[in-house]
Amino acid sequence: MTDAVATQGGISSERAPSRTNWMSLEDRARRAHGAATAHLLEQRHSSAAWRQDLDLCALNGAFYVLFLHLTGLIEDREAAADEAKVVRHMINQVNPDGGFYKYPGSPSSRGVSNLSLLALQIALGSVEGHTQHSGWFTANESIDNKLRLRIERCIDRARNAMRIRRSGSARRAFETDFRLTQNLLKGCIEPVSLFPRFHLEPEFVAWILRNRTATAIARHTSTLTRRMVPSHSILYRSAVRRSPVGKKFLATLGRLPAWRRLEARSLRELTSLIASWQNENGGWFYSPLYTMINAIALAESGVTGKSGVIHRAHRYVRSAMFSTADGGIGISIATPDVWDTSSAIISYLEQAGRRATDPEIRPSVEFLLASSGQNGGYAWGSRSSNDTDNDSTGYALRALAVAAKTGDRELERALLPAVSSAVRYLNDRQDCRGGFSVWDPCVFPVRPGSMSFGMQKCFDLATADTTARVLTGLGAAGLTWQHLPVRRAVHDVMRLQHRNGGWWCRWCAGYIPGTFFVLEALAGFGVRQSAPPDGSDSFMAEAYHAMGRGIGFLLAHQNKDGGWGESTRADINDRYAGIGGSRPLQTAFSLVALIGCEFPAGSEEIERGICWLLNARDPGGKWSDDQAIFTLFARTWYYRYPLYNFVMPLRALTVYLRAIDIGAENPDGCDGRVPRTYFHPC
Repeated sequence: MTDAVATQGGISSERAPSRTNWMSLEDRARRAHGAATAHLLEQRHSSAAWRQDLDLCALNGAFYVLFLHLTGLIEDREAAADEAKVVRHMINQVNPDGGFYKYPGSPSSRGVSNLSLLALQIALGSVEGHTQHSGWFTANESIDNKLRLRIERCIDRARNAMRIRRSGSARRAFETDFRLTQNLLKGCIEPVSLFPRFHLEPEFVAWILRNRTATAIARHTSTLTRRMVPSHSILYRSAVRRSPVGKKFLATLGRLPAWRRLEARSLRELTSLIASWQNENGGWFYSPLYTMINAIALAESGVTGKSGVIHRAHRYVRSAMFSTADGGIGISIATPDVWDTSSAIISYLEQAGRRATDPEIRPSVEFLLASSGQNGGYAWGSRSSNDTDNDSTGYALRALAVAAKTGDRELERALLPAVSSAVRYLNDRQDCRGGFSVWDPCVFPVRPGSMSFGMQKCFDLATADTTARVLTGLGAAGLTWQHLPVRRAVHDVMRLQHRNGGWWCRWCAGYIPGTFFVLEALAGFGVRQSAPPDGSDSFMAEAYHAMGRGIGFLLAHQNKDGGWGESTRADINDRYAGIGGSRPLQTAFSLVALIGCEFPAGSEEIERGICWLLNARDPGGKWSDDQAIFTLFARTWYYRYPLYNFVMPLRALTVYLRAIDIGAENPDGCDGRVPRTYFHPC
């Protein structure tokens, strides 16, 4: 039995005395390890894949309401019933001040609050939509009187919250983060005042896409931004046509036949381009949010709600829905089944005696193998071959390579072609400095922690954590120091090391996760804290010293209770790097990194960390960490990733027990383990 007590800064590991206190630390770790493996296998879906529901905020629900009403799908009774349940969950995603948050634990956001208010009013029938089908904006009959009263109270509280004057950081946090998208969607329903944006005119966007030189320049911008421009251009056209000034201006231009032909041609090109980006699963960019924006844009361009492309999009959005504790329906911000399955396969096959042919894991390996795109890459979610990326490919490559090494000959023959294709895919996407960004090679440099919100939206920059995950995959596939792509990537990672010894992480807040990914990558290529290089290879010596500084960063920031912790404040100011109440996730990150670098598993630092991790379990033997630290946009937008609460503590126990077993077999080695008869008084 464990008794973990949650505190504001972290999780306390204080426990009441019990008979398990005097069990050996190794025995307790083995018992917890078996339970954690069972909990992980319980999370697998019937499709043999893992996929966690990522509940962010009311934004996805607001987009779903707009999606149904702007495409006419609200006429379907099943869709109307879903909308009522989505709204039921939306009204519970508010802060005490009545405003809607961007992510759990964040201050209220004006952008999320504005769109959520608009969606709630549409669901109640309080908005008169400017559309040829006025029936699409009538009240939803699936909303009963009790729920209607709750929605009306939520609307009143949110309006009051938006009237409150804020100053300083509170005001900046409350300001809108996506004013353009908000105004464009609102402009599709009612007249709004839009600042003229020539770069969003469909005629200009279509010309850019036809011009090879302009397209080549645009390739250096973020794929996220490029994929949104056509849909935003169509929404801009619809909003301008409904604005008072835009009506008069376009009425004048509409008298010119050449302009009418150009406008019709541009609209056809943008619509065709958006439709061509739709994936096999019906979504765009493995994200229900992107899917709904693109589907609304297609509807505004004249595609009917009964068309196949709209219905496929709706099926995809519904596949991302999940039931919530409040009786409503939430919509996940993404469907990352490829990433989640790769994480689970890696954590399972790392364990001693596990094989890829085990009936518990082989179906998942086959699912991952079948999820490869035609170009050899992998996307965050399955059946998304139009949106493959370097990060997901590197992670899936690692899982497939480990499965090939632990499987039989038949499975190995099936996996090796996919492994080779993934390696070729990654080799073609290394940037000029040797690093890897998520999607396309980028020519712009980046310094640790220097990425502003605007830079993240406009550019897909190579960061240390992404490059490290790709390196780990390449190392698992058999590449060594002698391969030039590996040396270039390691050199870029060392260039990004912070002066505090750690590495800033783009996709998980702070420096502890980034340091974990980099140290794990270096250890995969033979760099060991216990084995200094002989000096014949200066590059290896430089990597060894970088690893030493990274280990020093982790050891310097271990808390007195034995755990590690960090908050999202580290993204804003590096003075908070590694500082925070102990958390299971950061503790597991640190333990896996240290033990993977062959830091002595019997040392006081490791044993205190393992002891804290064991004590941090809930009464059911699981780890729960409700901290939103995984990043959409650093410094701005974070989310929770529940699967990592299963995967990372399990990996920490796995590497600890493996190091203990190696130390027992080789007592004269460099493991530094204490005698097996030692009982740790946790």
